[in-house]
Amino acid sequence: MAQSLSNSSRAKAVVPALIALAIGYTLPFLLKSILPPSEPSYPYIAIAASFALNLASLALALAFLPDESDPTQRPIFRNSRAWLRTIVCIAFAFGGLWAAPFQKESPRIFLALALLTSVQAGALFAVHAGLTVFLGTNNRAPKTICALLLSVLVSALFWSREPIERLTKIGGKGSQQSAQFVDIVMKFSPPMSVASAWYLECDGARATGIASPRRFDLVHGPLTYAVWIGSYQSVASPDILPSGGTGDFYSHDEFKPGIVLIFLLWALPILAFCDLLLWRKRVATASSVAYSSL
Repeated sequence: MAQSLSNSSRAKAVVPALIALAIGYTLPFLLKSILPPSEPSYPYIAIAASFALNLASLALALAFLPDESDPTQRPIFRNSRAWLRTIVCIAFAFGGLWAAPFQKESPRIFLALALLTSVQAGALFAVHAGLTVFLGTNNRAPKTICALLLSVLVSALFWSREPIERLTKIGGKGSQQSAQFVDIVMKFSPPMSVASAWYLECDGARATGIASPRRFDLVHGPLTYAVWIGSYQSVASPDILPSGGTGDFYSHDEFKPGIVLIFLLWALPILAFCDLLLWRKRVATASSVAYSSL
């Protein structure tokens, strides 16, 4: 019986990862027929596939959110274990995308995308665990709120224009608040952070020389986010990976933690602490039920 349960748990971990690998590898083949040929520094197919894999991975994280009232699941660290399963699927998906033959980018950008998507999923699991602690285990509200929150953040590119413009027209503190609003959208909206990853971590961003190659930029330029919310807004692409901090006083190269490290520093402690509280609550409930049955 124990061996069959172990085999079942292994299958639950391996099968989604293999499916993710297959999707990551075959998705560029499907996109090849509808997208223009990739340029040396502008891999259209890999860029479009990375957006699709990011959103699909976050949707998978929603599907993996544990049901705390389910007695068949392992009682300890359910959200953390589900997050690890999601990380494995994300790694296999972006690994398959890197292995696809339609791009010539180095592994760095795909590693950055995998890390970014993993910490975004971790933040989602941390929010779910925290809501479950406060709202109770026999409640569908945590999953519903997580799905709603993810939908709002994903669509922020479209609805954020109006509040940003209204804040800017106020003047004074309104302009400062609109700039903070833009910064929040750039850091917390999954499509915008993926766009920032391609702008900052692709091979073209690290190319040296007078004529730097063209880079994918969803923020600046014609028909992009900076123009959509108003050309008077200053929109900066947030760092994805930690950078700087070389120790050279004269270079003024300050350490920048990046989105990955920032998300990890707040999401991981919250996730672990809330999972521990939920586990202790289940143990206390089981003990009280056993005591009352005697």
